[in-house]
Amino acid sequence: MLFSGQPGARAELEFRGSAIDLEILEGPGSGMARIWIDGSDARADLVPKSAGGVARLDLYATESGFAAVPLASGLPSGLHRMTLEVVGARAPDSAGELVMIRAAIAGEPAPRWPIWLGTAAAAAGAALALGSLLNWWSGRWRWRPVIERVQIADAPALLLAAVLLTLVATIPAAGPGDPWFWIRLASLAALGLLGTAAPAALATVTVAGWLLAPVAVPLGPLHLNAGELGLAALTGAWGVRATLLGRVEFGIASRHLPLLLLFLGAALAATAAADYPKVAVRGLRLLVLEPLWLGCLIATYLAGRRRLLLAGAVAGAAGIAAVLALLSGGIEFFADGQLARLRGPWGSPNGLALVLERGLPLALALALAAAGVNRRIGLSALLLAIAAALLATLSRGGWLAGAVGAAALAQLAWGAARPFLGRWLAPLVGLAVGIGLVISALAGFGADTLDVRLRLWGSAALMAGDNLWLGVGPDNFLYRLPDYLDPQMWREPNLSHPHNLLLDAWLSLGVAGVAALALLLTRSVSVIARGLTARSGALFWADAGILAAMAAGVVHGLLDNFYFRPELAAFFWLFFAYSLAVERDPLGDRREGLPGDPAIG
Repeated sequence: MLFSGQPGARAELEFRGSAIDLEILEGPGSGMARIWIDGSDARADLVPKSAGGVARLDLYATESGFAAVPLASGLPSGLHRMTLEVVGARAPDSAGELVMIRAAIAGEPAPRWPIWLGTAAAAAGAALALGSLLNWWSGRWRWRPVIERVQIADAPALLLAAVLLTLVATIPAAGPGDPWFWIRLASLAALGLLGTAAPAALATVTVAGWLLAPVAVPLGPLHLNAGELGLAALTGAWGVRATLLGRVEFGIASRHLPLLLLFLGAALAATAAADYPKVAVRGLRLLVLEPLWLGCLIATYLAGRRRLLLAGAVAGAAGIAAVLALLSGGIEFFADGQLARLRGPWGSPNGLALVLERGLPLALALALAAAGVNRRIGLSALLLAIAAALLATLSRGGWLAGAVGAAALAQLAWGAARPFLGRWLAPLVGLAVGIGLVISALAGFGADTLDVRLRLWGSAALMAGDNLWLGVGPDNFLYRLPDYLDPQMWREPNLSHPHNLLLDAWLSLGVAGVAALALLLTRSVSVIARGLTARSGALFWADAGILAAMAAGVVHGLLDNFYFRPELAAFFWLFFAYSLAVERDPLGDRREGLPGDPAIG
């Protein structure tokens, strides 16, 4: 038995296996302990983390007793070292800082793949049975004419879908014995039913849910966010429509499939080779499989002029994020406690800025395109909220990206007609960004950022060199970083990504993934930009705005994250689907909408 109440006291234990638990005393006199596995906070994946990623156990309890506390799972098989340190802090009601360990339990837990395989088989069987039943119904009751004739106007359908998805995401978690459980289930079923009649509305709201992924309350064992719940309802509606209509609706042409398969294959290979498969599989789900499938469904249901709904979803989600952040009072202080940065429900100010900078040029474009005083006032208010929140994040990368996005929009809109704009725009943007950097430097903000970035890129390059072809796998960077961390970066041991789009893609997806990502991006940009000046009205501004939003994302991605967050992955595949809508109907003059889902007039 080991015990101490002395701050800084440490205990180290070597163990063999992929998981470890501690039997540790919890009670009114217990304090706090910090945990490392192989020198990493992140590898102690079952221990609660602070905002800075520090793994810390709070052992206070009203009654005293030993409890088995899980520390880590999913570690590579082999020898590991667990380190525990008495923090010297305690909960407000605790009477002491004691940390007492009675035993450690380490080993290899039973494999879970048989459970997952059985669950998948059961789900496939249920889907097959449901499909057969629907097929029988469609033949017996002639559902196809009903589906094709149902007409729900876009505005009411969008409002209803937004209300239902909000209910599904915010209702308190509850079991089958609680009425809230059945209300959530009924709301989800109603959402799927609405999607059967108006899939474009559900697809639009689902996009907004994905862009607000960090805001959502985790639900269920998979911690599903609002976007994932919307995607589940949309997928169900897609399956029901396919069965009842007697055809599969799919908006991806066969010529685009090789690129998608290259990207998917690279992600699967990188996941299979990852040292930490538990987090790699989660990353594969959240960053590859679900966003890619979302892009496929968007391409299916938001074609032609309906791409305006996509532009509105991005701007609207950014506006909601801005308002939530400004009203929540969520701020982050620097070490000196003097400089506050807005972050809201996001984990960091930079994470919030990554969403706002994409919404800013789109909100500006839609405000410029708006017809009518009321719409202009509303969209201008949305734009001001996004701009104010972006400024309050004090994210220099976000400022730069926002300025580049606005400048790109101006160049696309007026550069050809006003050559002087092209000559003066870049210097003016550079001057504005320079003034912002000088102000932040005078305030003492981010003095060491460049040095940290350079050292981090060096560590990431070494990691990439040792994992040249397949990378380290999705979400594995944080877990592998301690093996490559520059000693001068000891204050930053919990960086979750390399802060550079090329290094991030290389380490997460391997060389093939980098190639697929680059090809998808360049193809999408070229398709949307081609013939842009031939378009007019709202379509022109939406197309120019989405290009400017992607320009902002790429610029910030050179210094931060570009793809590997759920909301950013969703935006990337939204952008790809948007390019398919432009390719199919660049001028938006084909009122081709899907049966039962008329195009916007």
